[in-house]
Amino acid sequence: MLIAEQMTPAAVELTLEIRREIEVRYEEADRLRCRAIERAQIEADLAQRRFMLVDPNNRLVADTLEGEWNEKLRVLAKAREDRERARVQD
Repeated sequence: MLIAEQMTPAAVELTLEIRREIEVRYEEADRLRCRAIERAQIEADLAQRRFMLVDPNNRLVADTLEGEWNEKLRVLAKAREDRERARVQD
């Protein structure tokens, strides 16, 4: 009964406004995570193209480019995992 007495229209409106602000911040954070995924995807695609264009006879360069490509793929996977984990937590 005490809680119901303290729930004025102004308190309810303030609560709803705070909730909307939190939702907006969660959406913005998710957009930033999506952009990080997009950047990581672009970098991984670029690393793949570099690797595919290298002369296979030049093993040192090919090995280096393959390592860079694998690292970009790891970064991409982590960005996707981070977004999914954050969405579950939000």
